[in-house]
Amino acid sequence: MCRLDYSPLGRKLESIDVGFSAYCGFIYVECAHRHPVLLYFVSHLLRGHLYSAATQRLSEAKHKWHLTIFLLNNPTLIYRRKRFLIRLQESEL
Repeated sequence: MCRLDYSPLGRKLESIDVGFSAYCGFIYVECAHRHPVLLYFVSHLLRGHLYSAATQRLSEAKHKWHLTIFLLNNPTLIYRRKRFLIRLQESEL
């Protein structure tokens, strides 16, 4: 199979052949934008950007559930929580 990046008209007429120049430009752009390291880097950036809000909401919900279960199992710790102490101070004023 012949090389596809050589013009069938020869090296001297290669710069005059507009279609071949467009084809070479397409091959160059496709090669530059399909590089595996570039694709991984961009997917890594997008993963952090696109899924951070959903993950943060999910982790907040998990945290609230864990806290609820923890406080149900240890009810005496409710009175030592910061939120309870702040309410207690406000009610005393």
